[in-house]
Amino acid sequence: GAARLRVEGRVIDPRGTPLAGAQLTLWVVSAAPLPGGVRGEVGLEREAEVRAEEEVGRHVFDLGRTTSDEQGDFALEVPAPPAEARLRISARASRGSAVGTARRDLALPPADPDGLALLPLGDLRVGFLPPLEFHVRAQDAPVEGAEVTIYREATPVGWSAPHPEPVRSVERSDAQGFAGHVTTARRIAFSVRKAGHAVDHGAALLTPRGTKIQVELEPEVPTRGVLRDPAGRALSGVEIEAYELGGGSQSGLRALSQTFRWVRRSARATTGIDGRFELSGLGRARRYLLRAEPPPEEPLRILEEEVLIEGQELKLSFQRGLSVQVSLAFPAGRERGPASLVLQRHTPSAAWEDLALSQLAPAAEPEVTFDRLPPGRYRVALHAAGYAPVVSEPLQLAGDEAASPLLLSPSDPPRALSGRVVAKGGQPLAGAVVQWSDFGTLHAETDAEGRFRLEGLPTGELVLAVGGAGYQSRALEVPAGVEELPDVELGSLR
Repeated sequence: GAARLRVEGRVIDPRGTPLAGAQLTLWVVSAAPLPGGVRGEVGLEREAEVRAEEEVGRHVFDLGRTTSDEQGDFALEVPAPPAEARLRISARASRGSAVGTARRDLALPPADPDGLALLPLGDLRVGFLPPLEFHVRAQDAPVEGAEVTIYREATPVGWSAPHPEPVRSVERSDAQGFAGHVTTARRIAFSVRKAGHAVDHGAALLTPRGTKIQVELEPEVPTRGVLRDPAGRALSGVEIEAYELGGGSQSGLRALSQTFRWVRRSARATTGIDGRFELSGLGRARRYLLRAEPPPEEPLRILEEEVLIEGQELKLSFQRGLSVQVSLAFPAGRERGPASLVLQRHTPSAAWEDLALSQLAPAAEPEVTFDRLPPGRYRVALHAAGYAPVVSEPLQLAGDEAASPLLLSPSDPPRALSGRVVAKGGQPLAGAVVQWSDFGTLHAETDAEGRFRLEGLPTGELVLAVGGAGYQSRALEVPAGVEELPDVELGSLR
């Protein structure tokens, strides 16, 4: 193989103008650690995809960095990576407050007699990010100093659907109530806080022309309550959190914001010695989920209670909890890698909701207990390195009955699936998301040619969810045994 790799090219903007000072990073994705690989700082142009790769157990390494010259030209020479590693280059450029990014997947070329593999890229076209702007008002006047917390979508290993990451950015509104932000995300969630006002939440699809979000704050309704155990004894030192359900944001995307339920935390408080608490930042006539965990020594289930805020005192009580025990049986003679178990609960809307996640190191005992559960219908999925996912049959918990232990036994190798997402007319769609819509840490984003590759899928029939900003989402049924899909066409929302 090649001893050295040299990558050459030119960075240009959408109009073809050369871009000086663009930052370029050559990096690889590998199933195993690479000797001498350097992780380095992750730039904005590849933040989301690096996190996605690492969350499913792959390794990301920087091979080298450089900057384009006055003519937009760049050259980067590095030690050649192994042929099986996936090679990529990313670019990031600034123009005033706008940020431009680009990415391209590369194939390692053959080396010349001197061991140098030359890879001419030609033009690397950078697309500039559209502006994201918030305007915060209250009683028809701009609000200065409002805290705008912005989250972006990610999928932790084992979870079945994209969940928001922890805080990604916090901006503050100026004297005119404006706050701006730059992000590569196509969908964001946000919370807006200002003392004396109800916390507002929402979500937005970012458009290519920029996105403006109007937020109208309303006065808060301080809410008091008391927390007791089943015997009526007051419980002190227990933290209570309030999450807004439905409504809330004035962004006009209320249905979409439900996806980000756990970002929608509006308040938290700790009970005093008499079990009393006070929550600030709640709005009148809004519905909230109040959530609290009992003391560790108490065999009580986590409290989840929906309330409508009308200024009344809240009376809350823990109940006795239920549990599900899961045992894992791996094939003999094979080294066990990391594994994760995700517990889901069936909701009244006939959907499965992620409830708890347990991650197991290779040397950990192959048993997990999910406890403090309310009555309901549950199921568990196992994601183990080197195996196709395994999903249990639904399990009903009721009364004080102990559920029969679940046994999950992975055996099949994981399945890979490739394809291309296009618009009507066959135009490739970059940045579309393809996800296993049942249990899936598993999702992929299409590249510049609309292509994607999903790895670690189960072997049977699948249903994939395919969507992209500005396009109609669709469910795609995939028969067992299929590894290459015909083009997936999405219709425009316009």
